[in-house]
Amino acid sequence: MIRTPSEVYAGLVFVRSLLSHPSRWTRGAMARNLRGEPVKPLDWNAVSWSLEGAVRQAAEWHRNSQKSALHPDRRDCGSVNLSRALISSQRVLGVPLVAFNDRDHTTYFDVLDLIDRAIGKFDPATHSRKTVTRSTWC
Repeated sequence: MIRTPSEVYAGLVFVRSLLSHPSRWTRGAMARNLRGEPVKPLDWNAVSWSLEGAVRQAAEWHRNSQKSALHPDRRDCGSVNLSRALISSQRVLGVPLVAFNDRDHTTYFDVLDLIDRAIGKFDPATHSRKTVTRSTWC
């Protein structure tokens, strides 16, 4: 489960790596396959993700890398904590990630900027983790 600032940081870096090229980002679906068809974010055929889809994939990656016991809420809790870190980094607070990702005027570079700002808040080198406190994590 993603609960500590270092785990949030690692999850955000993973989200950034998933969306490392414009062809790996999508809108209008959580994820898409090579044919551009919508698939679930954890589908093995997924080749591009929305911001929320990448968050879900990162939470699953973390759960698997930690070999956590299988609990129905583990992936959701990790997704919630990563989403909260990203939402707290928005220039206009309160916009759900899906809405931010799918707005007509949101670009790939806007998505990367949001991820990079969130990574900066949780970067262990800067020790600046004031915006998301443990009490806001599930």
